[in-house]
Amino acid sequence: MSSRAVPYEQYSKVRSSLAGEWQHPLNDDIERFLARQFVENFMISNFIDEVFASDEDLYKRTVEIVRDHDVDERAIRDEAREKVKNVEEGSVDYEIALNNAVREVKKRHGLLTERDRPRG
Repeated sequence: MSSRAVPYEQYSKVRSSLAGEWQHPLNDDIERFLARQFVENFMISNFIDEVFASDEDLYKRTVEIVRDHDVDERAIRDEAREKVKNVEEGSVDYEIALNNAVREVKKRHGLLTERDRPRG
């Protein structure tokens, strides 16, 4: 998005078109897709000697874990926008303030660690 200078408001449109190009699932299909990928990679890992559960059991449990860790990026951006509504939208100051607010909201929700902090 930033390399093509596409505004965030067009995020879902760009995401949908790229997903179509790459034949990647969207929405509810993502959780099932990721769970399948995790289980498949788990099964072919050189670090796993033996598995004592069926693929279906692993898949069901993995789907639960993926759903438990789902993050609603839109809600995070909406919350961040509320924090910067006093800054003129479209300005450089707005973009900086919004990025800082998003980082702050993610940090408060436990989505950022010390490693994720910007360097500078």
